[in-house]
Order: sequence, then structure tokens, then C-alpha cells
Amino acid sequence: MHAFAGHGQPASAELQQAMSTWSIEEARRTWSIAHWGEGYFDIDGAGRVSVKPQGATGASIALPEVVDAALNDGLKLPLL
Repeated sequence: MHAFAGHGQPASAELQQAMSTWSIEEARRTWSIAHWGEGYFDIDGAGRVSVKPQGATGASIALPEVVDAALNDGLKLPLL
């Protein structure tokens, strides 16, 4: 698997190294999930922001899946 910087351009070696050492905990710290997520938002095992509509003990869904489903249904961004 190759990392891309965007627009199909390969990422620099430095960026690839940083990405290979990135962790879920690092993402949580970087985006301060614990300070604003209130148990409703987290980072899932794939590194995506996920939402738990019923709170910390409820089921979760990755936000990219929600957006993809909405776009497939013909909705436009931003969604409220």
C-alpha cells in the first residue's frame, strides 16, 4: 500500500514514516476527542472518526460511512 499526499502524488518519505507510526491513541490526543467527544465521538480501529448516537455504551458508525450513504442517496454536503 502506498501513501499519497493528494492528487495522486506519492507522499514524501518523511510523511510515510510519520503515517506508519501513527496510532489510534495519537489521533485521540491530537484531536482532543476526550475533551469534546463526551462519549459520542471516538476514533475507530481504522482511524476514522466514529459517532455513537446513544452515547459511550451504544453502537457506533464511522462518519465516512454516514457521508457515503448520504451522498449515495443523492443528498448534498453539508449535512445537518
